[in-house]
Parts: sequence; C-alpha cells; structure tokens
Amino acid sequence: MRIAKAVIDAGAPVDALGAQAHDAYKISTPTVKSYIDKMAALGKPVYITEYDIGIADDNQQKRVMEEQFTMFWNHPSVPGITLWGYIVGTTWRDNTGIQHSNGNMRPAMQWLMEFLGRN
Repeated sequence: MRIAKAVIDAGAPVDALGAQAHDAYKISTPTVKSYIDKMAALGKPVYITEYDIGIADDNQQKRVMEEQFTMFWNHPSVPGITLWGYIVGTTWRDNTGIQHSNGNMRPAMQWLMEFLGRN
C-alpha cells in the first residue's frame, strides 16, 4: 500500500492495482474485503490475481469459493478475477484444482459455472 500510494502520489501512470490472492482462502471473507477496500481507497480498480483455494475437502473449498468469489464479483472496485490454474494435479499447489482433466468438476467449479451462468 505504501509503495502504491507513493507511486500514485508521484503522478506515475498507474491504471490499476493487483491483489495476489493465493492465500486469501486462509483469511475470513470480511477481512479480505477490508483489504480490498483499503486498496480501492487509492482510487484505482483492484484486480484479483492468482486466486486459488488449496483445500482438499470439496465442501469446504466450495464454501470458500461461494463466499469469496461472490464478494469479489460484487465489489464495486473489482473489475476482474484471475484464477491461478484449475486442473486437478497440474496446479502449483496441492488441492487447488477445481476441475479434473477428464472434465469432471469439483463442487467449487460446478458452483462457479452456475454463478457465471455457464452451466
């Protein structure tokens, strides 16, 4: 935040900010939202980047996806969300995949596709 504020205050051409979200699933959704709100207070859009949820339990992973993705999607300062890999067994961290290579979806991906109207 200090660096971003200093760069913006210096008049640098900053179009947006990025919030790397690899470990956001370890933090409560209200706390994650408060971080986004603080970034948004700098007056720039906040892109959620590298979002993944490293949880083996399908129901827990889906619950986190529902809570956090819905919050990101509805946040007025978040114009985009980038997932960091999604095929089970091919991501950089264990349990972050949300779809198997044969096309079968874990519940988090099923929910996401329904939420986005792509089912």
